[in-house]
Amino acid sequence: MAFHLKTYLNQKFPYFENGIHKGLISFFFSLFIFLFLIIFKPTFGNEEMEHLSLFTISGLSIISFLSLLFNLFIVPKLFKKWFNPINWTVRKTILFSLEQIVVIALANYIFLFYFETKLILFFNFFSIFALTALIGFIPLLILIVYIEKHQQYKNHQAAQYINKNLKTFKPDLEDPKMTFWASNNIDHLELYESQLLYIKSEGNYIRVVYHENKVIRNKMLRQSLSAMETLLSDFRSIKRVHRFYIVNLNTPISVKGNAKNCYIQFQDFEMSVPISRSFYKNFPTS
Repeated sequence: MAFHLKTYLNQKFPYFENGIHKGLISFFFSLFIFLFLIIFKPTFGNEEMEHLSLFTISGLSIISFLSLLFNLFIVPKLFKKWFNPINWTVRKTILFSLEQIVVIALANYIFLFYFETKLILFFNFFSIFALTALIGFIPLLILIVYIEKHQQYKNHQAAQYINKNLKTFKPDLEDPKMTFWASNNIDHLELYESQLLYIKSEGNYIRVVYHENKVIRNKMLRQSLSAMETLLSDFRSIKRVHRFYIVNLNTPISVKGNAKNCYIQFQDFEMSVPISRSFYKNFPTS
């Protein structure tokens, strides 16, 4: 069970980089807080406590808005490596959500300490944190579902576009031979273009994956993927689709998209290769 949990937490998760989306997320999240407090007028189990005033509700909503803007715009710039969209996972989404709740709760506590001293008699920081998390759970859940569905739609559209334009990569009638050289210019592998499936970068080596009469083979060569990309530049259908992968687009493939990414599925083999966003945004149509 622990293994499955770790696998789930390390799964890729969509990350919003668009500034407009970040602004809208901050606005609607704070609007939900405002409406929730106005409509339900919670006393949080303390009957002696008066209902929150419009001033307090407005202040808490504005604090939520400003705190989210800070977290979504400023924090990622301060920690660029951690917020790399390529490495964004479920684990990071959960941790970032908790960090946002802590920041909002801290800002709420400071606001109440100076402007609503009566409330501080009922609540300490930890109870305010718990209430912030409880009220923020619903919009946070809605946000996560929206992000996942939005990214799934985008990747599905990208997959359809690529599949449509894959037809432009027609196999060469001659099926030319290809030679894969290692960096020592001694070790090498010779294949026909139709045999190549993909090439994967593995540290200082590359793994050439190919087939012989539908039987999967592979060979390791000491070479960089960038150097191999240059060596194969004359082959129009051999394209780098990811920082770790080069794929032969002439093989029977289809492109699929889900909430996590777009990927190439080999039709004759139970294998798939991820596609980077930079590839499908600039997909070569000829």
